[in-house]
Amino acid sequence: MPENVDFAKFERYKAPVLLLLIAASIIIAAAYNLFGPIFFEHVHVFYVPAIIAGLWYGRRSLYIAVLLSIIDILLNLLLSGEVTPVLFLDSFMLIVVTVIVGVLSEYQEQLNRQLSESLDGYRAIFDTTGDGMVVQDASTGQVLDSNEAWTRLSGYNRDESRALSLSRLGTGEPDYTEEEVREHIRKAMEEGPQLFEWQIRRKDGGITLAEVSLKKVNMNGDGRVMAVIRDIGERKKTEATLRLDEQRLVALLSLNQMTEADLQEITDFALEEGVRLTRSRIGYLAFMNEDETVLTMHSWSRSAMAECAVLNRTKEYPIVTTGLWGEAVRQRRPVITNDYATPGAWKRGCPPGHVPIRRHMNVPVFDGSRIVAVAGVGNKEEEYDESDVRQLTLLMQGMWRLIQRKRDLTALRESEAKFRVLAETTPSIIVIMNREGMVYANPAAEKATGYSREELMAMGPTKSYAMIAPDYHNSEALKDMMGRMSAGETVRYEMKVKTRSGEERWLDAAAGLLQFREDNAVLVTAFDVTARRMADEKLRASLHEKEMLLKEIHHRVKNNLQVVSSMLSLQSMNFDPGMSGIFRESQDRIRSMALIHEKLYQSSDLSRIDFGEYVQSLTAYLMRSYSSCDHTIKLNIDVVDTNGVGNILLGIDLAIPCGLIINELVSNALKYAFPGGRPGTITVSMRRDGRQYTLVVGDDGVGMPLDLDYRKTGSLGLQLVDTLNEQLEGSISMSRTAGTWFTIKFTDKK
Repeated sequence: MPENVDFAKFERYKAPVLLLLIAASIIIAAAYNLFGPIFFEHVHVFYVPAIIAGLWYGRRSLYIAVLLSIIDILLNLLLSGEVTPVLFLDSFMLIVVTVIVGVLSEYQEQLNRQLSESLDGYRAIFDTTGDGMVVQDASTGQVLDSNEAWTRLSGYNRDESRALSLSRLGTGEPDYTEEEVREHIRKAMEEGPQLFEWQIRRKDGGITLAEVSLKKVNMNGDGRVMAVIRDIGERKKTEATLRLDEQRLVALLSLNQMTEADLQEITDFALEEGVRLTRSRIGYLAFMNEDETVLTMHSWSRSAMAECAVLNRTKEYPIVTTGLWGEAVRQRRPVITNDYATPGAWKRGCPPGHVPIRRHMNVPVFDGSRIVAVAGVGNKEEEYDESDVRQLTLLMQGMWRLIQRKRDLTALRESEAKFRVLAETTPSIIVIMNREGMVYANPAAEKATGYSREELMAMGPTKSYAMIAPDYHNSEALKDMMGRMSAGETVRYEMKVKTRSGEERWLDAAAGLLQFREDNAVLVTAFDVTARRMADEKLRASLHEKEMLLKEIHHRVKNNLQVVSSMLSLQSMNFDPGMSGIFRESQDRIRSMALIHEKLYQSSDLSRIDFGEYVQSLTAYLMRSYSSCDHTIKLNIDVVDTNGVGNILLGIDLAIPCGLIINELVSNALKYAFPGGRPGTITVSMRRDGRQYTLVVGDDGVGMPLDLDYRKTGSLGLQLVDTLNEQLEGSISMSRTAGTWFTIKFTDKK
C-alpha cells in the first residue's frame, strides 16, 4: 500500500516564495510598461502568483488577487499614464480565476484530508484486526503489504513478507504449491472471492492450517488481491475432537449392541477402535490380576500382529520387572512417551523381531479403585496428547463396563436357571408377589391351591390375598407379619388359605423382600402342613383327655386316702389313748400323701407341685392336729430355688417321700420338743442348687437325749425317716445344737 506524501515541511516556504513571485511579476509588468511587450501580455504575469496563492491559501487568495489587480492598475497609471477598460476587465478575470482556483484547492484539500483519514482508518483496521491480512500483486503474486496479525501467524514481518516468493507461502505438499497459489489468485480476479483452506509454512519451519478468503481489490488503478488469513488450527482440533467423540460414541454404541459376542470379540473390537481413534499404528490390551502384581497380555491389534516377528511371545508380565507397559500401573495414571528413543529408567527395550516403537501411550482401566486392565497404543504420526488419553480411557472404560455387565448378566442367568430348576422341582410352595399381584408360582403352588400358574398370575393383588381365609386375613398376626416384612425382616409364620375347591389348608411359610425384574417383591416359600396341623389337633385333644383322666385319678386317690384316714379315725375310738395315738400318726401320714394328690389335680402342671405351698398346707394341718401347741409354737417355712429366687417344683416321686419325712419330723417336734407348754419355733427349709436339694427340719426345743441314736431307736417315725432317705438315695445328718436339726441332701436323678 503506497505511503502518504508529507507536505508539512514546505509550509514554512510558502509566504517567501509567493512574495518572490509577486515581486518578479511587478518587475516584469513594469518592464512591459517601459519597454513594451517582450514575451506575452503583461497581465498574464500576475496569474502565476495568483494561481499559486489560490492553490496554497484557498479562498484567502482573493485578497492577494485584489492586491495584484490594484498593483497592475497602478503600474499602468504611473508608467503609461492611462487606464483602459480592458485593463479593468483583465483585473476582474484575475480575481475570478484566483477565487475559482482557491475554492477548487480547498475542495481538493478536503478530499485529500478525507482520503488521508480513510487511509489512516484502513491502516488501523488493517494492522489491528485479529486475522492476518496480505495484499498481493495479482500478476506476480508478490506480497505488497501485510499486517501484524500476519506477522504473528507466520513469523515474517512486513519487510520479510515483501521478499517472500510464492513457493514460500505454502508447504510445497500437494494442494499447497506455488501453482495452487497462482490458480487461487486467478480465480479471485476472474471469478470472484475465493474461500479455501491452506497450509502455511511458518518462519520457524512449523505448519499452520489456515482458512484464506481471497478477494480482488483496486488500488491506484492496479490489480491487487487481498487475502484474509485466519488460523483454524484450534478449530480443526476442536472439530477433530468432536469427530473423535462422535466416533467413540458410535463405537460404544456398537459395543453395547454386542450382546451375543464373547469376551475376545468385545476386546478385539474395542482395541481396534482405540487404535483408530488415536490414529495409532499398533495397540495392545492386558488384564491385571486381583492383587495388581501381574499383567496378562490378552490381545494385540491386527496391525501389530502383522508387523511383529517375535517367536516366543511372553504373556505374563510381573509389574516389578515390566518396563514401559507397567508404568501406567505403577503411577496409576496414563503415561505418554512421545520420544521413545530417549533413554529412561523404566525402559527395558524390546525383544528381537518386536515392532519398532517411536511413540507410546498406555492407560490404566479402573473398576472402582482397582486397576483391572491396561490398554496401550503406539506409533502415531503426531505426538500423543490429552485428547488421545481421553478417547482411549473413555473407550476402554466403556468396554470394561460392558464386560462387567455381560458377566453380571451371565451370573444372573445362571442364578435364575438354578432358581427355576430348584423352584420347579422342589415340593415346597414358592411364589413371588409385587404390588401388581403374583408374578411367579411354581408347580407346588399350583398343586396346593388347585389353580394353574396362569390363573394365579392373572388374579391381581386383591384376588391373590382373597385366597387367605377371612379369619386369618383380618387377624392381628397377619398385620404384624406385613409390618415386619415392610421393615425388611424375613418372617416365619403359619397361615390358612382357601383352595379353588373351597377347602381350607394350613401353610408354614417364610417371607422376605427381594428385587425381582427391577421392582420390589416378596418371596414366599411354604410347606403344606395341613396334615400336621390335623395331627396336632388330635394330639392336643388326646392330651386333654389324658389330663382330665389324670386329674380324676389324683382326685380319686386323694378321696380314697381320705376314706382310709376316716376309717382309721373311727377305728381308733374303740382303743385306749395309746393305741389311738398310733392310729392318729397313721392318719397324719395318709393325710400328707393325700395332700400331694390334692395339690397335683389342682395344679395346671399335673406332673409337679409347688413344694413351698405344699409344706405350708401340710404344717398348718399338723399344727391344727396338735391343737394344744397351736398358741405357743411358731412355724418358719423357707422353701426357695437357687440364690433364694423362685419356687421349687417337685415331681410326685420326690414330693411324697419329702412330705412324709417333714410329716414325721414336725409331728415328733410337736409332741416332744416343747414339753409343758414351752414356746418355740419349728423350721422347715429347702434349697435347690441345680439338681441338688437340701432339706432341713429342726426345732429350738429341749432336744433329743444325748444317748439316743435315731437310727436304732424303736420309734417307727424315725425309722420311716431313715427308710425314706434311702429311697431318695440321699444323706442324712442330725445336730443337737440349740434343739434338734435334721439335714437331708439328695439329687434329682431325672
